[in-house]
Amino acid sequence: MTENHRAHAGLGAVPLARGGWNFTVWAPQHERLELHLLDNRQSLLPTQRDALGYHSVIANNIQTGAKYFYRFSDSHERPDPASRRQPE
Repeated sequence: MTENHRAHAGLGAVPLARGGWNFTVWAPQHERLELHLLDNRQSLLPTQRDALGYHSVIANNIQTGAKYFYRFSDSHERPDPASRRQPE
């Protein structure tokens, strides 16, 4: 399995065996996305975009059920279309 295929196999927020979470979303029309974590520290993490338009980032010290959004370059935020929980 290639590195790109491995990243795409787990869309959404996926826990990693070594700890942390891998966040992946497909947004081929966007060059830049940030992960906006809504926890105690409200952090923005830049994602890495691959040639197919998948954006990924690994975040550590995230609790299960933490709220997050993807922030686009125009500052609009959207929920993860592959999230397993959207309480609002």
